[in-house]
Amino acid sequence: MLTGSSARRIILLAFASLCLFVVARVASASEETEEVPEGTFEPVRVFEDLTVNGAYRLTPHDDGFLLLERLNHRLLDLDASGAIKRQLGRVGQGPGEMRFPMDFAVGSADTVRLVSTAGLMSIHGYSLRTGGSLDTVLQGTTPDDAEAWHSYSIALDSKGRMFLNQPRQGSVIVRYSPLGDRQLLIGELLRPGDVYPDCDQHSRCRDRRFAVRLNRVVMAVAPSDALVAAFTAAPVVSRYSVDGELEFQTRLRGRLIGDLMGVAMQEREAWTPWITENLATDGINALPMLTGVAVDSRTGLVFCLVGGRELYVLSPTGGQLGILRQRGAQASFGSVSVADGVAWFTGFSSLWRAELPPVTDWIR
Repeated sequence: MLTGSSARRIILLAFASLCLFVVARVASASEETEEVPEGTFEPVRVFEDLTVNGAYRLTPHDDGFLLLERLNHRLLDLDASGAIKRQLGRVGQGPGEMRFPMDFAVGSADTVRLVSTAGLMSIHGYSLRTGGSLDTVLQGTTPDDAEAWHSYSIALDSKGRMFLNQPRQGSVIVRYSPLGDRQLLIGELLRPGDVYPDCDQHSRCRDRRFAVRLNRVVMAVAPSDALVAAFTAAPVVSRYSVDGELEFQTRLRGRLIGDLMGVAMQEREAWTPWITENLATDGINALPMLTGVAVDSRTGLVFCLVGGRELYVLSPTGGQLGILRQRGAQASFGSVSVADGVAWFTGFSSLWRAELPPVTDWIR
């Protein structure tokens, strides 16, 4: 069971690791990647009058935004200027209440689903029309696999079906009906040796903290209702059809990816005390390599937030098109949403916007 204190630890880890992760230049085979096109984007602070704490996921919706604040235990409905129109739900552990919410997703018919993690995990539904609570599903019983209850990511398709990051029976994602009935297991867990070069011969991979499956993903739904999932501790992005069939699986290439993988394989701990502490419980899944994934509904392009600061761009069919790097000061982000060529990012206590250049402008 994920307690309030452990949920808070996970949330603080996610943000602190982005700011403090030490990226050392490591000479390793993982850096020997072919060149990929590069472009730039310039993030700009927005809604600076809004005080946020533990912000995660700023999503455009209608003429405004939805913002999740993990440490303030609230989901906010904002107008176009960033002013609070209303708060969805309230603090607590009952139906429609939340403590340490981890993620949310917007579905059809102006409904939103939110993952709350204090005590036993709950999935709450809210109406964006009225601001009221609709229902609570998957709450109040201990599952047959306790590890499966630790869902950190949620996505919804156009029919209201829920995709949860719940490792079960060798799969990484579970699809539920809108009423909470389990329907389908999706995707396979990976071993570190499947991703990290020469891992099986490396002493690091004989460390018990690495002797675990890669089981944590971030997710987004494409306009076709296909599901895009990216492992948080490995540069692997997959897309699955509405029936759960694998459509593509892409391994990202780039210098920052090589740096992060090289640091992970170093003998001496090169990461922060936050990550070192959590390796004992989460293993390699504590490494913050991919912190967000988004699909632009207008173009179908997939954007992966790597190391909290670069966007790796994939085509709708999974080919890596290139990398977008920040211009100017390097901000660190915990999540990304993309709509109509504009990216929206969250920092721990800040919100950001960036116009993304058209692919034709920077890919030759």
